[in-house]
Amino acid sequence: MSTPLVALPKVQPRNLPAPVSGVVPQRDLDEARPAAQYLPLVLVLCAMCAGIVADRLVGWSEFISFPLWWALAGAALAAWWWLRNKGRERLASVAVLLAVGAAGGAWHHEQWNLFGADELGLVTTETPQPVCVEVDVVGTPESIPAPQFDPLRSLPAGLQSRWLADVVGLRDGAQWRQASGRAEFSLEGELHDVHAGDRLRIFGQLEAPLPAGNPGEFDTALYERSKRELSMIRVKKPECVSVVAHSSMWSPTRWIDQARQFGDRMLWGYLSRERAGMAAAVLLGQREQVDQETNEAFLETGTIHILCIAGLHVGILAWVLFAVFSTGWLSRRTSLLGVMLVTGAYMLLTMAQGTVPLNPHSHSNT
Repeated sequence: MSTPLVALPKVQPRNLPAPVSGVVPQRDLDEARPAAQYLPLVLVLCAMCAGIVADRLVGWSEFISFPLWWALAGAALAAWWWLRNKGRERLASVAVLLAVGAAGGAWHHEQWNLFGADELGLVTTETPQPVCVEVDVVGTPESIPAPQFDPLRSLPAGLQSRWLADVVGLRDGAQWRQASGRAEFSLEGELHDVHAGDRLRIFGQLEAPLPAGNPGEFDTALYERSKRELSMIRVKKPECVSVVAHSSMWSPTRWIDQARQFGDRMLWGYLSRERAGMAAAVLLGQREQVDQETNEAFLETGTIHILCIAGLHVGILAWVLFAVFSTGWLSRRTSLLGVMLVTGAYMLLTMAQGTVPLNPHSHSNT
């Protein structure tokens, strides 16, 4: 008689020692190896800067033009597409960087060399000439305090107002001609009831920024050209300025400008004269309100960035806000969102000014 077969139950091994082996699984090695940082935007930034520098060095040549830079960018993108389809990823990446560099060169060439045919700066000379223009105000005129008494100054200096505006019309005899370009205006005195977006009619003296007259001297002409501001208009009296049309009360630009002016009035109302200008520069970016001697002292010591709304100020503000929001009454995501919103509003309030050298010409009162 045959014995029936009985299936034994499966027994799960417990506490069995792992097999001894000198080979470590590849998966464990991958997890233990620190992940390499991949920062492609750094290479993109370097390529963009290289294109800008290349156009600055050779952009004056008649062979370098705005369409040529874009043609080089298009050719580089075509090369990237062909190389990528061939599976040559490294060369394709180089082609992308070349395209970015060519785009940077095109941008610099357009900003540095190309202006409208009706640009006011194209007819401006270093010799002042009378002019009547209509402009749209970019920002509320800033009051610049009178400098300290200087016995070497030939002409007395007093309070000045300074502002930027976009030129829209130029008077030619009894007719008006269309004009364009951004100009800097200075007025001997204080200008009231003018806000961002207002259209003004101004009588003044038109002149071009002065280049460097001596080796090592600050080149005002190049500095203003980098901002695409090729002309300056000096106004003798407030009566030479009239408002043609006020900006809309619903304009966001006007709201931001009024908030900035409110903060400036608060600083000057509660702080001393010696500290109000410095506070306005550090907190609101109103560097024009710092006297010329203080500006030159910061510039010569290499600490001019303290007077600018730079990454240091925004970083401190973001750190303080995140510390306050992270006390437990807000989630991490909400805290980050609040920090981004507040710092973004602060950058708009300060007009997102960067660390740039102050223009000594802007503080001249002679």
